[in-house]
Amino acid sequence: MQHARMSSRFCLIAALLAFACTAAALSGCTRADAPSPESESAATESDDRFAANETGDDEEFELDGAGSYVEVVDWQKVDPSEFPELPDPSAAGERGFQYVIDETGGQVFLFVCSGECPSSGYEIAVDDVRAIGADYTVAVTEIEPAVGDVTAQMITYPQVCIVFSYVELPETISVVTADHEHLECTYP
Repeated sequence: MQHARMSSRFCLIAALLAFACTAAALSGCTRADAPSPESESAATESDDRFAANETGDDEEFELDGAGSYVEVVDWQKVDPSEFPELPDPSAAGERGFQYVIDETGGQVFLFVCSGECPSSGYEIAVDDVRAIGADYTVAVTEIEPAVGDVTAQMITYPQVCIVFSYVELPETISVVTADHEHLECTYP
């Protein structure tokens, strides 16, 4: 009789455990450190403006087609009032970019402008900053107003200011649009 009670308790515990595992699986619960299929596919996708086609072991680095490490650089948008004086303020409305390297603070201040636009509703957004050694690439997207949007009919100069830290003093900085156009630096 005692064997029958232990057997029924074991069956009850096994059934509860199976139910709990099934409920967790149906609710989408997984280990916190286990990669989900969505995160794996997102991690392997890369922006071809950086020519990166393989993901490295470290989340902050990828391998480019030539086998060099591409570092993902942290950046943040800054208010233009926090931006140091531009090297050529007269060119601030031209399509292109300017930058100031703060060697004492180990930072680069970058100003990007889309140039003259015929109305409001145009924007420029920074997508990513990456480095291969001392060569930095900033990916931007130029956004136009949607068809049918009501916009103010006035000349605008969409611009964005960002700051990022560097480990190795930049030798080159390039800005590339989503259309793979390389913007020019607007000062010598």
